[in-house]
Amino acid sequence: MSKLTGIAKIIVQQIMGIDPTALMSYGSRNFIVIGEDIEGYEGGIEFTVNGVHFKGQVRILLNYVDEYEIFFGNYKDKKLVVEKHFEHVLWEDLTERLDYYIEFRDGPRTYTTSDIISPLFDD
Repeated sequence: MSKLTGIAKIIVQQIMGIDPTALMSYGSRNFIVIGEDIEGYEGGIEFTVNGVHFKGQVRILLNYVDEYEIFFGNYKDKKLVVEKHFEHVLWEDLTERLDYYIEFRDGPRTYTTSDIISPLFDD
């Protein structure tokens, strides 16, 4: 992943800025930089995930109004067949959308105080 450049590098930094373990927890691999060769987009990234609820390809593209589009799918005959598509995703919502579709389709992660406090400190 160290050879990522441009928009692809920024996308990874934004995801990891919200949750440093997100890409690792999705089992992310096979990162591909997408340049400006897709009409209507400034660039992006594609990678493979092995999540709890989704296993396949994730393609994240930045459009010209600084919003992301996320495509979830799998390749068939060398073409990405899209299963789910999110539009108008802002950078600060990127990790939450990935989490939702890849790992937590039953609802977002929520933590309570009892989840955070160690049992070592119980009375």
